[in-house]
Amino acid sequence: MSCIVCNGTVTIVLDCGMQPVSSRFVKAEQEREALFPLALGVCETCCLVQLSKKFPQQELIPKYDWIKYQEPEEHVDMLAHIIAGLKGKRVLGISPKEDSTLEKLKRCTTYRLTEADLGCSLGSESVQKALGEKADEIVKKHGTFLTVIARQIFEHTYNPEAFIDALKKLSTHDGTIIIEVPDSTKQLEMLDYGMLWEEHVIYFTPATLKNTLARYGLKTIQFFVYPYPTEPSIIAIVKKGKQEQLLINEKERAVIYGQLFQQRKAEVREYVAEQQKKGKIALFGAGHMACMLLNLFNLKDYTDVIIDDSEHKREMMMPLSHLKIQNSLSDIKTLLLTVNPNTEEKIIAKNSSFQGQVVSLCPGSSRALSLWKEKNKEVFYSAQPFPILSKRDIDVLKEKAQHTERQRSRLCTHPDENAVVHEMFIIHNRNTYVRPHKHLKKTESLHIIEGTATVILFDDNGNITRKVMLGDYNSGYPFYYRMNSSTYHMLVITSETLAFVEAATGPFDKSETVFPSWAPEEKDKEKVEQLMNKIRGAL
Repeated sequence: MSCIVCNGTVTIVLDCGMQPVSSRFVKAEQEREALFPLALGVCETCCLVQLSKKFPQQELIPKYDWIKYQEPEEHVDMLAHIIAGLKGKRVLGISPKEDSTLEKLKRCTTYRLTEADLGCSLGSESVQKALGEKADEIVKKHGTFLTVIARQIFEHTYNPEAFIDALKKLSTHDGTIIIEVPDSTKQLEMLDYGMLWEEHVIYFTPATLKNTLARYGLKTIQFFVYPYPTEPSIIAIVKKGKQEQLLINEKERAVIYGQLFQQRKAEVREYVAEQQKKGKIALFGAGHMACMLLNLFNLKDYTDVIIDDSEHKREMMMPLSHLKIQNSLSDIKTLLLTVNPNTEEKIIAKNSSFQGQVVSLCPGSSRALSLWKEKNKEVFYSAQPFPILSKRDIDVLKEKAQHTERQRSRLCTHPDENAVVHEMFIIHNRNTYVRPHKHLKKTESLHIIEGTATVILFDDNGNITRKVMLGDYNSGYPFYYRMNSSTYHMLVITSETLAFVEAATGPFDKSETVFPSWAPEEKDKEKVEQLMNKIRGAL
């Protein structure tokens, strides 16, 4: 397949097999939905992540007129403020997704395209196709606009060049075009397979969006990312004009996303299989995320029912799996959330009487499913018989460290404190105080994954005998050391975050770790600061 933007070669990274349209809810068990091949790929040339196998465009038109999709709105006030400050006061919105923004532009003359303008319904699947065909007619009827807004629709386009050409036609010669799309960077890195949706043809990152717009003759004036927990919004404010494309290399992120699919699938299935032994399991949210995860992870046999607040969906069934949709949590022991993390706490509050287990299948959620056993807020043990870690796990550890008093966290991959060999993945933030210490009997080694630090060795009186700057493998600094002797030592973190692996002989015996009298305890903040100032001065 050729790239939808640059015509380069697209390599498939994840073949999703035959899938249904996620909005085609069924009313009877005997109904059989149409299935279509779906696959995610990445362009070898421009690194754009996209559907390499996609559904026929006409199949995406909703079967039911009550199906609506909510877009992120927290940043709309900021966006409206920016638009109000632009030179152009005649503003066009191309679909209902712009209504909330247009309503806030009280001092502007605004217009939103209608079904009469486009000759079709106003869903994303229809608007993005009709806009390219009707742009000239719209200009004849309404003229051009100084500001044109297209929110959360460019990622749906089957013909992005025609879509951008239409926006340029609708804009005056020196007009401004505002394009908003989801940022898929975090979802790819966190292995969020619920992000896949037959309606999203393109999965932009900031770099690939900038390059795509430049390729189509648009110059970026302002560009920013609004940081939603899972799927941030990228807002590009552009004008007609030439701009050099960036040199990027983002292919590996997509490749890893595909490679780690089976691992993530196994993790989720292992968890739900264990939970099923305790009682009934329900997924909350009968949307495209639930549909995709049910089918991709093959969760049908572990799931008893789907819960959704929509009256329209009740007593209907999910596409392909044909699991019934209801609104009652009666007899449910485990609730798996398959909704936007922004809405999770509202859902939990609304169902406060539910006493079962609640976890999220969205990796960006604070309630995300994890196969880690928590010893305390800082220390976790892997519950997997064959622990496998990826960048996603390090990112989760970083997040957990941010919310601990001592600004640190660790994941132990050994089974327990009695293990002969202890291996720990550890996060320390810049202000973490690692109290100087030595081990009487055991040896330890340290391997830097990310960040920089200085390891400092002391004699028994606290005099520095050696200091070595450490960094990850590509930093140029040493990335590993092994402590064979019983020597006082400490780490001074010199980056915002330090991620490292520490291995040591076991079993754990607290009495074998010795702290010198000249190294204050963590609770003595004043003396700790004095010692750290002295050590930093010697670096």
